[in-house]
Amino acid sequence: MFHTTMCCAPAVVDTGFGAVGSFVAGAMNGALALRLGGEIGVATFDLFGFGSQVAANPAAFGFTDVANACGAV
Repeated sequence: MFHTTMCCAPAVVDTGFGAVGSFVAGAMNGALALRLGGEIGVATFDLFGFGSQVAANPAAFGFTDVANACGAV
């Protein structure tokens, strides 16, 4: 599943398309949930929740910079 984490990625935020990324991710998740609902063997992972944890405490995950896009430093 995609999630709104992509709207928070520095590379997306820097372009100003965070809202578009959030919309696209939400639409994709809705379509996937509708199509895959009830399928045996399909599991989802909360990447947004994980990404939020990393952004809130980057050092705990080995990151030093979660604000700048790769190559921006």
